[in-house]
Formats: sequence, C-alpha cells, structure tokens
Amino acid sequence: MVALWLGPEANDSYAATELLCELAECNNSRTALAALINNRKRKRDWQALVDLFERDYWRRLWVVQEIFNARQVTVFCGNSAHSWDIYLQASKLLRACKVDLMRAFHLEKGRQALSLRSVTYVDCLVGFGPSTLQSLHSLHNAGSADLFSCLLLCADKLCRDPRDKLYALLGILPEKDQTQFQVNYKLDPRHVYTDIVDYLIAKTGSLDVICCASNPILTDNIHILPSWVPDWSNGSSWRKPLAWNFNRHFNASKDTRSSTYLSSRRRKLSITGIVLGTADYVGIGLEHAPSTSAYLMAFLQWYWVFTSYKSPLSDDDHESFCRTLSLNQFRYPSSTSVDVIGRTYQVFTRFLAQRYQAWKPDEILQRYIQATPEMSIDEMSQALESYFKTAMKGRKFVITTTGLFCLASDNTNANDIICVALGCSIPIILRQFGEEFKIVGDCFVDRYMYGRALDEERTGARERKEFILI
Repeated sequence: MVALWLGPEANDSYAATELLCELAECNNSRTALAALINNRKRKRDWQALVDLFERDYWRRLWVVQEIFNARQVTVFCGNSAHSWDIYLQASKLLRACKVDLMRAFHLEKGRQALSLRSVTYVDCLVGFGPSTLQSLHSLHNAGSADLFSCLLLCADKLCRDPRDKLYALLGILPEKDQTQFQVNYKLDPRHVYTDIVDYLIAKTGSLDVICCASNPILTDNIHILPSWVPDWSNGSSWRKPLAWNFNRHFNASKDTRSSTYLSSRRRKLSITGIVLGTADYVGIGLEHAPSTSAYLMAFLQWYWVFTSYKSPLSDDDHESFCRTLSLNQFRYPSSTSVDVIGRTYQVFTRFLAQRYQAWKPDEILQRYIQATPEMSIDEMSQALESYFKTAMKGRKFVITTTGLFCLASDNTNANDIICVALGCSIPIILRQFGEEFKIVGDCFVDRYMYGRALDEERTGARERKEFILI
C-alpha cells in the first residue's frame, strides 16, 4: 500500500474530504449531484474543497509514479484517510457536471467566484487536485499512456531537476518507450529535451511536438534550446497544442509525414511546409490567465481590427471571424451561418453592455444587443467560459496578407509567416532570421484546419518550401 500525505488539516480540509466522500456516493446521479452543488448551506465546504485542490502536493511530478505503480493507495489529510478511488470518482463526477458548477458559482455580469490563487472555483474543481491525474489515470488503464500525452498532462507539475520531466515518467510509459531512454544525469537538459523531439518525430512521423515550443526570444531560454524544442521545465516556456483543451483533432496536413532531418549537432531542424501568408493585421495578445474583462476588451480590439480590414464586410466575413474566436467549436449540429454570428455576438455584447454602460457599440453589434436573446444568461456564461476563453487564452487575432483569419500564438508579430508543415496537424508560425527561421507557435487558420492547403498545393495554387529551423 502507498500512503499519500496531502498535509496537515487546514482551511476546513476535514469538511472538504467529507464532501469528496459525498460526491463519490452520488454514483452518477445527476439529481443527487445537483442537490449537493446547489445546497447553499454547503458553500463553505465547497470553498474548503477548492482550497484542498489548490494544495502544492498535487503539482509534484514524482507523485505520478507513486500512484500508478501502487496496487492500493490511501490519501491522508490531517486525521482523515480515504481511498484514492474516492478522490478519482469525485473528480470524475465534478468534471461531468461542469455546467452545474458554473451555474452555482456564478456571481453577476459573467463573473465567477475566485480562489485564493485567482482561479475560478469551476476551473479549480474541474481541473485541479486529483483531476490533474484523472486523464493520465484513464490513459494508463487503457494502455495508451504514450510519451507525448504524458508530457502534456504532466507539464505543469513540478520537480527539482528539469531532466526529471522525462525520467519521472518512464515508470508509467509502455516498455517500447521506456527502452528508448536511459536515466543519465550527466546529460544536460538541452540534450534530454532534444532527444524527446527526435524520438517523437522518428516514432510518429508527426511534428506536433514542436507546436508546444514557445519563442525563446520572448521567454527565459536558460537551457539554450533551439526554438523548436519545448522547454518542459518551465510552465511559461511551453504551450499545449491548439486543440488540446477541446480534445479536438485537427488535420491541416492530412496524412503526410514529416520529412525532417537534424543538422549542426542537432541544433537545426529541416522541415517542409506550404505557406498560407504572412501576418498583416495583428490584434492585441491575451496573457495566459487574464480576467473576464481582458477577454471582453480583447474582443472589442479584435473586432476593430476585423472591421478595419475591409469595407463592406460580408456575412461570410462575419461568420469566419466568429468561427475563429472559438476555434470553430461554438456551434450546434444544425447551426447556420446566421446562428454562428448571432450567438457569438450576443455572448460578447450582453456581457459588455452589462459591465460597461458607457460603451457605444457600432450599428451591427447594437442590433444583437437589442435582439431577443437566443440563449439564457447561464448558457451565455457557459459559452464564454467553455468555448471563447479556452480558445482565446494566450492568443491574438491575426489577418494574413492573403485575407485569412487566424487565432495565433500571442508571440506573433506582423510579417511572421504562417504555414502548414508536412506531418503537423496544426499550422505553425515562423519568424525569419536571415536564411533560417524560428518557430513562434501554432495557429488556427479558418478553413485550413483539415487539409485545404494540401488540396491547393496539388492543383498548383500553392507550393512546398523547405525551412531550416534554429
């Protein structure tokens, strides 16, 4: 048996663990769950659970092997002791009732209750605590805990030695992955992290791993990594792939495999790509943990960029802009272009009008403020949190020289190149340095996420080009 110690009792942690047990006992009953969530007398218990989920223990990387290599796990917190299965079951139920949680902890004007670390209660309950291991647990049990998925799921976890971002995961990986890496603390982090990229590209033929790299010009590159190697040691120096939060699989390069090679002592990576255009109109960037007000202000500035692009704007232009804001996730099976535009503009204009009485919208947005709402305020709040904030965080709106609408990495500047690299499911952004390039990040390009660039290349409308990444 393995014993996990969350720490001493504090901030009503005993009440929090009792609430966890009650959640687990709900046994997938939505009625029982809703009653527990909406019980105003339990408000303090929910706050205690948020505090428990924010404890530093959950962020320790070596905990992963402790849990997944044990047959039986008991979690201790102060004087309470409960099975790890109770934590997992409660976490699973919390993730399944996110909408109910959003409704319960909704304050006013689109605001949500915040934890001590300025995280919404909903994000904390759904994404922190045991939830940080829930997805990994599912992969492990299904026998599909591949290296890339494990790196992504554990990238926010902490360890003293940066090389342990790989070594601490070896014990839960399939044997075929384990045998490719030897624990060797004589190797510097640059060597270890380059090994990861080299192995993943060779194994899968996919370049998706380089989409996790962030421009080292704009972050602390303490390990002197090439721009195409993610720095797993620093949470601010890597980014999750574009579709990770939506569990959505884009396919911009279709079934192509990367035709890459490493050169100059593995400092340079050669790739082949199809250029879609260069960044022309560039909106403001959104930091990685902005407030609701920041999202609303970003929408206004991006809308201004969009409406400044050309005149008059067609309905197709408005639909493309609205699709881009949510990575084309905010839609329904029977949605028409009018539905996409109407629902998107209503979400933003309603909250803008509520918060800023002095705001004067243009004629188009005014129309949606005055229109009969197609969604309730709860549905709008859910859409803002689940679709738009998730898509817009850490990004900026960009229009290319060829008139394409993009949601790009917040490092993107004017004149950066946007292309589809062979073997990469998501378009990438490159910045030129002489004859060579650095990767800036990945990018959603409306209408080009499912192979259109390859189709146009086959007809001669576009051509392939080689890029040397440094």
